[in-house]
Amino acid sequence: MSSRTGENTATVTYDAIRQVVGDVAAEGTTNRLNEQLEYGFDPAGNLINRTNNTLVENFQVNSSEGSDHSDSAEKPPVFKNH
Repeated sequence: MSSRTGENTATVTYDAIRQVVGDVAAEGTTNRLNEQLEYGFDPAGNLINRTNNTLVENFQVNSSEGSDHSDSAEKPPVFKNH
């Protein structure tokens, strides 16, 4: 876990292979509801979902390019696990 502090804070959590699985930000003691992030990965380490407070975004693995954002009509960003 790592964090930045001051008036505003952020706490970042990692899984066993050092992928970010959570990022929580706050102003003082009040959580920023738009910065309550959690990330889910499949057994191969591909990003499969991202939760921001109550919004859940799902991703599908595109074997040629990595994970594709499944909720977007535009060309999705490519996520690769390095």
